[in-house]
Amino acid sequence: MQTISDPKFKKFVDAIVGTCTSTVDNISGDENIANLFAGQFKELYNSVPSGQRDITLLENDLKNRITTKCCSNNCSCTNQHSITLNDVQLAVNKF
Repeated sequence: MQTISDPKFKKFVDAIVGTCTSTVDNISGDENIANLFAGQFKELYNSVPSGQRDITLLENDLKNRITTKCCSNNCSCTNQHSITLNDVQLAVNKF
């Protein structure tokens, strides 16, 4: 087993740390690359409903679709509309 003081381990870590790219998506410079990732993360983070109002609107929309389509035989889905405990756990874990 290798330890942190092991020269082979240190060489391995140095090789990884020393292999950083200087350009991402034609953007160069540490600060510019950091800003690029920050902007992309912010856009992704803000694309997911997270406020109580947004969640309520989403819930109401889904209930409406189920009532007007699935429960009225107007559904064009080929999937079964059953929700398992696993489905609920996966959804809850996303929040």
